[in-house]
Amino acid sequence: MKHVLPSSILREALSKAIDINEAEVPVADENSRYLGVVDLRPLFLPSTDILDTRVSNIMVKYPTLSEEFFSPEEAMSIMINSGVRGVPVVRGKSVYTGMFYHRNALEYLRDRGFGSKIKVNQVMRTVVPCVFSEDTLAKAAAVMRRYKVSRVIVTEERRGIIKPIGVLTRTDLLRILSKYSKDRASYGEVVGEKYRFLSQRVREFVSFKLITIDYNEPISNAIALMLDNDVRSLPIVKNSELIGLIASTDIIKTYVRYLTLKEKAKRVYYKVHCNVEELKSTIESIILSKRIPPGVSVDVEFYRRRGNLYEVYVRFRTFNRFVVYGDTARGVERALKVLRKAIDYCRARIFEIR
Repeated sequence: MKHVLPSSILREALSKAIDINEAEVPVADENSRYLGVVDLRPLFLPSTDILDTRVSNIMVKYPTLSEEFFSPEEAMSIMINSGVRGVPVVRGKSVYTGMFYHRNALEYLRDRGFGSKIKVNQVMRTVVPCVFSEDTLAKAAAVMRRYKVSRVIVTEERRGIIKPIGVLTRTDLLRILSKYSKDRASYGEVVGEKYRFLSQRVREFVSFKLITIDYNEPISNAIALMLDNDVRSLPIVKNSELIGLIASTDIIKTYVRYLTLKEKAKRVYYKVHCNVEELKSTIESIILSKRIPPGVSVDVEFYRRRGNLYEVYVRFRTFNRFVVYGDTARGVERALKVLRKAIDYCRARIFEIR
């Protein structure tokens, strides 16, 4: 079973985390009763002395899902809303049966074919956590904690140009820490030991297997790369230049948002008529992002005419009112701006909002 006993020490939980490449390890007793989770994410800067701490003293409670009513969608919603990367699954009241991790979520999304129409540059993080190869492990760990990521990109300056050369992960740091002496040291030795561990240079531990993805690739390709290489984030490049980062959290958050919009769509009656197929999903997203009360029927006509001219018509209907707004614009961006303006206008007029 991929869990630890409450009587275990943190070093055992650390070993288990390295084996499964996850930072959250479930805790259960001899009868498989779920007790909590050891979250190793905050423990980037520990002394080796803390590794002798009992698991029962540092474990925390995570929200659980019943095996009977389990669904990946519900688990992913818990992940995003609670900020966890693993959801314990229990049978009955408390019998631990497994853990649904980010990897499991990515496998589910891959099997559903999610993300084939969404580019990675639409959901990427524009701030990329980086360190130089000459920086210390202490700085690398601090950068990971600050940006809440599991890896940093390692860079070097060559002829005045900063280029990525590799990656350092949270698992790398935990693996380094686990190799230190198991004997309990005195206070002075702990300080020295901690200093020696954190003062080592990043270049000594960096992995030069840097897996990147082009900014124009779909999310589905990012999911495949993450699963094939057992990583949870990917640097994004444009013409070999590092421009962003996409993490499994970003992908799961996008899917949860998609589910929310889909659920909202059931309560909003709308029709979209558009002769540009790739714009339909964007138009639907704009409609659903507006607060349209129940009982309103929305018709949108969005047509591309000769050249780069677009015609936009929006109609709002209730049982006793009808409002319409129409306009033209050159270029997609201006046409979408007209669409937003039209929806706001119709929504205000149909209820006489001043």
